[in-house]
Amino acid sequence: MVQCRHSLYGARLIGKTLLSVLMVCCLTDVACSDSKSESAYDVTLRHLAQIPAGTAIGKEAPKGWSHLILKSYSRPGAGDVRQLSPTADHLARLLFTAILADVQPDKDDSGGKRYKLAKVAAGLGTRIGGKDVVITPDTQNRLGANLGLLARVVLRKSQEKLDEIVVVARSATFLEFDSPSFQVVDDKHKPIVLRYAILVDERTGRLDTLVWEVGRDADGKYGDPIGPIQWLPANLTGDCILHVDGHEFSLGQPTERAFAITSPPKGQKEIAISDELKPLAARPRFSPGTAAELESKLRQAIK
Repeated sequence: MVQCRHSLYGARLIGKTLLSVLMVCCLTDVACSDSKSESAYDVTLRHLAQIPAGTAIGKEAPKGWSHLILKSYSRPGAGDVRQLSPTADHLARLLFTAILADVQPDKDDSGGKRYKLAKVAAGLGTRIGGKDVVITPDTQNRLGANLGLLARVVLRKSQEKLDEIVVVARSATFLEFDSPSFQVVDDKHKPIVLRYAILVDERTGRLDTLVWEVGRDADGKYGDPIGPIQWLPANLTGDCILHVDGHEFSLGQPTERAFAITSPPKGQKEIAISDELKPLAARPRFSPGTAAELESKLRQAIK
């Protein structure tokens, strides 16, 4: 009975930390959109939408979506990996995370075609019948995952972390969301935020994704940007290598900081964050004016 309780506790902690690292790991020219008025920006904090359960995701966007932004399975592979029990190692590899977007054409006032960012969503999934399928705690059994007790705990806790991802600004051609995580720095797991910016060219429908790190203290307060902006390639898929900190285990069970990413996702190109861009890149909240300014500067950076 005691062993079972310890296993459940460990599974809860694995689930609590796993999603935060899954969201940020995995394995060209853009024309600037016409300037938009500040009223075009929604800066109300909202939860990121979620991919419908049952969606099968391969190496490209599934039906109903135009772009696969990211798909990643976690894999413990650095640090004190030997401290993981076989069960903990299995649970840490159980789920994948995916981010999808849908860009749609829309007619403008002159009858021409303009493109808009219709939706962006994230989801959790696992391997079912030879396919990677998005699941939720309420649908996993019906969809055939048939997860055991500990795996269900990991899924539920990971779903709770997924629910915490926040959209901080968006317009018809721009969306920015924040995913809290941990990253290993000098062998310590430090809290960070991975900030994603999705840009759509309204004339061509081209979509580009940028991601960068923002420092975060123990109270969640944002600090400065860390490192360069990563300009991600399309259909980014692969494993996320997790660093395991053996000091973050108690009675063999992982704490919230036990797992961390070793680095942010690597892009097709790195973009230095200029002194002019730095204050905008690390703002925790935006006004319509600062959101417009950030989108403009990001487009200039990748032009």
